[in-house]
Amino acid sequence: MSNEVTILIVEDERIVAKDIQVSLEDLGYQVLGIASSGKQAIDKASQVRPDIVLMDINLKGDMDGIDTAKYIKNSFDVLIIYLTAYADDNTLERAKETEPIGYILKPFKTRELHATIQLAVVKHQAEDKLKKHEQWLAAVLKCIGDAVIATDITGLVTYMNPIAEKLTGWQQEQIIGKSLLEVSPIISSKTRINIQNHITKVLQEGVASCLAEQIVLIAKNGTEIPVAEYTSPIIDDKGKITGLVINFRDVTDIKQAETEIHNALLKEKEVNESKSQFICNTSHEFRTPLATILSSADLLEQYGHRWVESKKIEHLHRIQNATEHMIKLLDDVLLVNKTELGKWEFKPTSLNLVNFCQDLVQEMQLIAGDRYMIKFMNHGAHNHCCFDEKLLRHILTNLLSNAIKYSPQGGIIEFNLICTQIATIFTIKDNGIGIPEKDQKQLFQSFHRGSNVGATSGTGLGLTIVKEAVEVYGGEIAFTSVGVGTTFTVTLPLY
Repeated sequence: MSNEVTILIVEDERIVAKDIQVSLEDLGYQVLGIASSGKQAIDKASQVRPDIVLMDINLKGDMDGIDTAKYIKNSFDVLIIYLTAYADDNTLERAKETEPIGYILKPFKTRELHATIQLAVVKHQAEDKLKKHEQWLAAVLKCIGDAVIATDITGLVTYMNPIAEKLTGWQQEQIIGKSLLEVSPIISSKTRINIQNHITKVLQEGVASCLAEQIVLIAKNGTEIPVAEYTSPIIDDKGKITGLVINFRDVTDIKQAETEIHNALLKEKEVNESKSQFICNTSHEFRTPLATILSSADLLEQYGHRWVESKKIEHLHRIQNATEHMIKLLDDVLLVNKTELGKWEFKPTSLNLVNFCQDLVQEMQLIAGDRYMIKFMNHGAHNHCCFDEKLLRHILTNLLSNAIKYSPQGGIIEFNLICTQIATIFTIKDNGIGIPEKDQKQLFQSFHRGSNVGATSGTGLGLTIVKEAVEVYGGEIAFTSVGVGTTFTVTLPLY
């Protein structure tokens, strides 16, 4: 080991310096030179770059040995061993600041010099190895994707990697020496209790552990961050617990994904339940007219040869009406299914909106009869806009039909066309039976019919179709009904 170590001697007494040189060379060390002043020592050190400088503290000149050692150590990262005949407290305190690896008091023996150098070299090699390991470990901890915080046996923070700094909002220098659970508490998201007991258990049992319950870390700004946590004891080579390493990961994205999956499953469940209910309701709606057809057909078969013509015609009409109801119901079901499958396309084309509305009013007036008057009022139409005639017909026909159907006493039905710069608005107002408040939330639900409709015929799909058509159009539908009468308002964007 001696042959590998190079030494620079800094001693202002030449005879002493030469004596030290001879002793070192006899021991197998390589002496790179002798300097008698601080300036000369700095120049020599910069030229030869020794492993060790034997530095006499009491040098003559502007710089003593301590000032010279400080400069050389900072500039060239050289090991310093002080040679001195004085060991007063003030001198030692100054010397400590340069972090020497040894002291030799004059006069000394060759054996003492050799032992001091050897111990200094071994100590330095061990420190260098430890330093490199710490640098390697710090680099690893900086690169991993998890937050890592280390504490001592009392729970005071001794290390924090950059991910932990980012997650907690604290810088390492701000939190070193402070309690983690006081600065950035980690608590149960359910009980809101600090995880101190969990950490204490790890310290007592010396076994790594993670919390199965959901926990959150409270950052510097008060933000609560859901985290996954793993706590492990730090155990030295004697088996003694010296601290903890707490590893935690931000699981916000995971929790959000879990929530989205949960919501999607709930939505799918709702859709499946809705489909099952739809099928059940459809079956029920078909069963009634089918029963009517079967009953009348059976009666005609059994007793038709004995009935008068008017009786036969009555049952034939019942069969015809039931069949028409089934056809209407089937058409509505197919329309609803088409919208649910996303096959109801939006195809706007040029349309004279006023003429379209007037023609529709004439058609509906013929169906309604003399007891009703559909009053159409135009408040300015868009001359150069496009409309989807098919969707528009479904919307307005169903609303006008309902206004007629649920106004059994007849009367005026107001149909208004209002045009603005950004939308076309249709309002249809009747003075009929109105919509009870308890039915209003389910009004657009498939097969839902008002509790006050009585024996008035209907499939319960008309308003479902209207709402779907409005949504395909990209518009909005609203209604008001307090007591008697109902007003529907449909707002459609311009195209």
